[in-house]
Amino acid sequence: MLNWVFLERSVYKGLEHRPHRLEQLILLLLAQVEAVHIGTIFFYIKTLHNFFFTGLLTDQSYTSIF
Repeated sequence: MLNWVFLERSVYKGLEHRPHRLEQLILLLLAQVEAVHIGTIFFYIKTLHNFFFTGLLTDQSYTSIF
């Protein structure tokens, strides 16, 4: 009986700490999503740079994008 109470308490303590781990996981996922957005923004800046500094829609700039 004593072991069962101890096990129940340890499981409860584990569940208490779980939201903290879940919050860390959510923050990590949000950081990954933000990194993807920052990478997308840099890709668009590079694309605009290719358009305006290598000639507007020349074959060379068009093929360097795709």
